[in-house]
Amino acid sequence: MKVLPVDEAAVSAAENFQSAEVWDKVSGKTVYGIDLRLPGMLAGKILRSPHAHARIKSIDITGALKLPGVRAVLTGADMKQKPYGIVVKDELPLAVDTVRYIGDEVAAVAAVDEETARRAVEAIRVDYEPLAAVLDPEEALQPGAPQLHGDFPGNLAWERLLERGDVAKGFAEADVVVEETFTTRAINHAYLEPTSCIASVDSYRGLTLYTALQSPHIVRNLLAETLDLPPSRVRIVGPAMGGGFGGRVFGNLKVYLLSALLAMHAGAPVKIRLTREEEFIAGRPMVPVVFKVKMGVRRDGTITARESDILVDNGAYSAQGPWVAKTISERNDSLYRIPNIRTRAR
Repeated sequence: MKVLPVDEAAVSAAENFQSAEVWDKVSGKTVYGIDLRLPGMLAGKILRSPHAHARIKSIDITGALKLPGVRAVLTGADMKQKPYGIVVKDELPLAVDTVRYIGDEVAAVAAVDEETARRAVEAIRVDYEPLAAVLDPEEALQPGAPQLHGDFPGNLAWERLLERGDVAKGFAEADVVVEETFTTRAINHAYLEPTSCIASVDSYRGLTLYTALQSPHIVRNLLAETLDLPPSRVRIVGPAMGGGFGGRVFGNLKVYLLSALLAMHAGAPVKIRLTREEEFIAGRPMVPVVFKVKMGVRRDGTITARESDILVDNGAYSAQGPWVAKTISERNDSLYRIPNIRTRAR
């Protein structure tokens, strides 16, 4: 057996690299986004809807404004808002007339500490008119189903059709045709560090956000567009990340937007950090999908045709749902040669 010489320099470099990150983490020295504080920083809290679908009749914030230590209270009716979305622009920072899921953001407050902010949220009075909810994507597409968005009739936010070859001819040439339905469930990423964001605004740097993100440049551009700021005036500082798993590719855009809006109104840095309960209620999980697949195959194993109907459950707002549907629809034939394909993704 030949013994290779040890590259001492490479071993030293590897050890130094590990010590720069691994040992700080296991010894508890690493500073994560949720640990950060800025001078004069306020605590932000969000009032969320208790209803899956309801009309907002009125919001009374006078009780919150009277509390000592409250620096800002925002509602959707108080400010000009611009629809935003990663693919489909179907969401506002704060609900105006309608809430569409349990956890929908209704108001936001900034106060001198978290306890005061929590009390301010509890002091806000909202009068709701409950509406019929739709809880299943297939039922949502049926005639007469409750409609969540006036701009998206039939509850359909996004649709795509991909075709290649002649699917009918491919099935006719098959020796065996198989049809099956597959489903996946929503999956919460459950990273150990809950979402947190500090927003700071000043005349020199513009808007600076301190938050752990997997795609900070894309989020910066989305925030700049929604807040009517040039991208050069929006800066994202990414601290150590306490887990991502895809959940922080875009993260919870609303947390970043509300942190920024509160900081602009209060004139001080504002930090919003979600509780674990909020992560499960208002986070952005991997969306559940229903796959209906029809395959035509010859006896020698050759696939002659494939027809797929992909239905993605966005929930109340699209977020990353259309991108997930787009990716699924394009990867139908990435592992096999299939001459005839018809794919509908919704």
